[in-house]
Amino acid sequence: MAKAWNSDESFNYEGLYITITDYFEDVMPGSAEEKYVQELLKWWTKNAFAKEDASKNMQPVINFNNTIAAQRAARQAEIEAAEAAVAAVTPATPPSTAD
Repeated sequence: MAKAWNSDESFNYEGLYITITDYFEDVMPGSAEEKYVQELLKWWTKNAFAKEDASKNMQPVINFNNTIAAQRAARQAEIEAAEAAVAAVTPATPPSTAD
């Protein structure tokens, strides 16, 4: 059944799923742990499946794209500055004097 999840053969996804579901299901009814588990499930439901527009909590894509573009430009400027510094200290090759 869940064998298809383990496509990379390096992690037991089925075991992870079982562990997580057991954590929520294997509690004694009426215990303090059950109350904690119910509160945790409410929190996850609210945060993962909220009815409100999730985009309200997200940074606009334009800002993200601008940030990435600025980082790329800064890296390119560093590369060009390093290349210019190397070129400045590298002696020019004299013209060939072949007869």
